[in-house]
Amino acid sequence: MAKTGAKMIKTLFTAIVIALFFRIDSALACQKHDGIKTAKNDSTEAGFILRSQDLFWQTGYHPVSLDRMSFMLDSHIYGRYGPSPDFYVDGIPFDPSIFGMTFTQLIPVPVHQLKQSSRLSERGSGVRGGKPYDSGIIELYSEPLKKGISFSAAGQIGHNSGEPGPLAFDPDRVTPNVERFGPWIDGTAAVRFGDWYAKGVLRTHSYVHVDEFLQNRIINLRILPDTGELLGTEAKTTLGLAETGFDNGRVEIRLQGIKSESEEFLYFQPVAREVPTAIESQQISGMVNAAFGSGFGIRSLVQYHDRSLGYRLHRFSHNFDWRRESLMVRSSAYFNSEKTTIELGAELEDIRLKADGLSGYTDQFRKGFVQLKQSFARGLMIESEGRVTEGAGNYAYSGSAGISLDLTDKWNIGLRGHYNELLPEQARPLDEWVRSGYTIFDQLDIQGLYASDGEKSRSRELSLNQQIKFTDKLIVESEIGWIENLRLHIPFQYAAYNFPFSTEPGTYLLQQNEGGRRITGNVKVQYQRSPRLRQAVALYVNRVENGDRLYNFYWQSTPELSLQHSVNYKPFRDLGIQVKTQYVSERVWPEFERIDGRSNRSFYVQYPFRLFTFENDLPAHLNIDVTVSKWFWDQRFRGVILLKNLLNSLYQTHPLGIREGFGYLLRLEMRL
Repeated sequence: MAKTGAKMIKTLFTAIVIALFFRIDSALACQKHDGIKTAKNDSTEAGFILRSQDLFWQTGYHPVSLDRMSFMLDSHIYGRYGPSPDFYVDGIPFDPSIFGMTFTQLIPVPVHQLKQSSRLSERGSGVRGGKPYDSGIIELYSEPLKKGISFSAAGQIGHNSGEPGPLAFDPDRVTPNVERFGPWIDGTAAVRFGDWYAKGVLRTHSYVHVDEFLQNRIINLRILPDTGELLGTEAKTTLGLAETGFDNGRVEIRLQGIKSESEEFLYFQPVAREVPTAIESQQISGMVNAAFGSGFGIRSLVQYHDRSLGYRLHRFSHNFDWRRESLMVRSSAYFNSEKTTIELGAELEDIRLKADGLSGYTDQFRKGFVQLKQSFARGLMIESEGRVTEGAGNYAYSGSAGISLDLTDKWNIGLRGHYNELLPEQARPLDEWVRSGYTIFDQLDIQGLYASDGEKSRSRELSLNQQIKFTDKLIVESEIGWIENLRLHIPFQYAAYNFPFSTEPGTYLLQQNEGGRRITGNVKVQYQRSPRLRQAVALYVNRVENGDRLYNFYWQSTPELSLQHSVNYKPFRDLGIQVKTQYVSERVWPEFERIDGRSNRSFYVQYPFRLFTFENDLPAHLNIDVTVSKWFWDQRFRGVILLKNLLNSLYQTHPLGIREGFGYLLRLEMRL
């Protein structure tokens, strides 16, 4: 498969190079269409993204971070240690997760070019535009390309209170370039003539783990106090993208290649340790969408992905020695009429895994899916979908059906039911690899592993939603859902306490066939008083009604209540002000109760003495951020400043993660 993948890489990149040298005069001869949109800058863009947390703003996902850049996301049905949501950038899937941790710096589009759709994410399982997903979908979009030749670049730096720098804990040496998400430097170049375009992206990030709480943990975990040897805490990521395509509004053809290298820390869940590793990834994608007469069309995607984990620092005993190659082919056909939409599709994914202890390990998944929408008179619509997944002779079935009714021209109400199954190789791949012989748990001294017995995860859900459009300026949406996990495999591991090293892994247990019921709900209000002023409020509720003891433990780390409010104000054409306020209720992490109240300290004379106390319960917090953005020189340059956590109340999203305080972030963008 490696040879086949390498051949695909060469073929697709050759096609990209040929397209890049395609004669401009031929492109100019093409007729003009509306397939590719022209970029328009806006200081108060609703989806303005400045940092990693903004990717998940008002999506229903509650991100948990140890370092402000890598996140664990609650997948709504399977929890924080279940499968991660699928990421799409401009309609092409990209996987930024490794062993359940999402690395946002591996997203191939710079954050200054990312825009959110009006409905950013879907949770749970389903089918959306020919894209089947089992644990949620997050869709991001980059800025439309300008006609002709264009360039963009951005750099940003920042600082957080309590973080001295740049490389030592010296309170007299505080610099503005030591924030976890800085400095970043991103650049893009693009050319668009008629219906043809080509673009390239280069991202390079270099940052230091400077949060005292986190860096003390890394040092104490990995180096004996009497050695005096410092662990390299710098992390680097370099990513490049090349893409070319043709889009005339009816036919869209895209070829894309991505390659990245990263030196990072993999926060191995939830074993209470950080593992330094080198990450390499390359991805080649080819996509064709075509619309024909009478509402008929096809969507096709071919994607090759190669990712590996290797040594970053050779003085440790562990060896990931892990490489995963996958080839995915997906195709669907759809038919749209005035009242009916039907889409049928299939997907094949072939996976090859090489790792210490595994020989010739393969997974192959075949999926078939169907989606149907039928509209009737007086605003009545029925929607249903179904998916079947086959792997190694086992089958998983999922489906949903719903009814939507317009009670008035401004009030819509809907009722929907879901049933979901997931194969163990998809729900808990790491446990399946270990069960098949992967030795990483032994190398990390993790004892007591109870791997999955091959049973499927099963759940069902009933949801009621409505939308009321009081006026063109005021829209209210609400949803309440009842989720029952009929069979859920829950990983649980107590973190043990070891004073010289702060924490160490305890016994790992994968408890099988846990069950319980939860109530989830959300209310979203959008109010636009004028083109200059917009507000949005979102309230999320997640509550366990009943379930097994471990099931209740599992969901305690997800807040029962989360409230978000944003204000976008544009006093002038080139000036924008954004205020974001978020309240999150108390969370408890039972996995860390054995280190609750224990001390975490530094042993090194070159660092001032620091003593921290571990807590397994994270108190409620209120966070207020203010962003001001200003365009210059006819919207060619933009300066942005973010003031974070104005209340300066320290908070954490994970018991072993950084402690956030007041901070700032500065960004300068150029578009030519």
